Amino acid sequence: MARIALGVLCSASLILRLASWDLVADGPREGFTKTALIGAGAAIAVWVLARSQVTRASLIPPLAAVTALLAGDALHYARRLHPIARGVPITAVASTAFPNEAALRARWEVETSGGGRVAVEDGALILESPSRSTAFVRPRLAPVPNVDRQWWLPLGLAVMERREELAWRGAVERTGAYYVIAELRDTLIQIVSFGVHITFPDAGSVPRGHEVRHVVGTDGRSHQWRLRRTRGATELYIDGERIWAQPSRHELSQVRLGETKVDPEHGGRLRLEAASFSIALDRAG
Repeated sequence: MARIALGVLCSASLILRLASWDLVADGPREGFTKTALIGAGAAIAVWVLARSQVTRASLIPPLAAVTALLAGDALHYARRLHPIARGVPITAVASTAFPNEAALRARWEVETSGGGRVAVEDGALILESPSRSTAFVRPRLAPVPNVDRQWWLPLGLAVMERREELAWRGAVERTGAYYVIAELRDTLIQIVSFGVHITFPDAGSVPRGHEVRHVVGTDGRSHQWRLRRTRGATELYIDGERIWAQPSRHELSQVRLGETKVDPEHGGRLRLEAASFSIALDRAG
């Protein structure tokens, strides 16, 4: 009877685990299936070994087998219920407004040089950069979880591609020929007279310039921007319209919003009304 009960329990556990498989939580299906089968086999092996050491009336063998079985189940369901497995970003910073300087500095690092100025005015962040000065902010991101050290985390963190998205809403007034609105690891987005100038590496990792004509270069009005990197492409949107795209080269990282260059031809003012940056697993990848 004990053997039958253990067999039923192992079968139920295995069926439920396989039925609740999730790529983000459990990694590739093939590896997960092998692990689940090994777990069921291990529970049976524990029962057999424990039975050989005690009397038939002892409850130790079934309890040891159930413990081994449920330990694997607990890990699987903990990963399945983790916020990252349910679609929450790996790490993210978001400001829908800038009510005061304390709220700003809680989420963003501020850096200026020369005559650069950063101020909070009427719920917006003002970044002013006269010629030969800088003023920009960087997101204060929580460390990316390490699945090698935190074994209860979703396995997708170790095997899946990641997507990144930088979004902001703001208005630019240039006082120079160029104004850097965003700079990342190998991507530079500048406002110029005709619209937008984007520097991005080609297939050989050589920086190349891309020019996009757009009213944002001269109208001084607020626009919604979104820079998104997935496994396949890095894309730039303004007001919901995709204006530029290239095959992805590297992770974005090193995110900065605002003027980062001290070149005398650079200068301007950014009124930033909202901003966010997130890193998440790319389920489509």
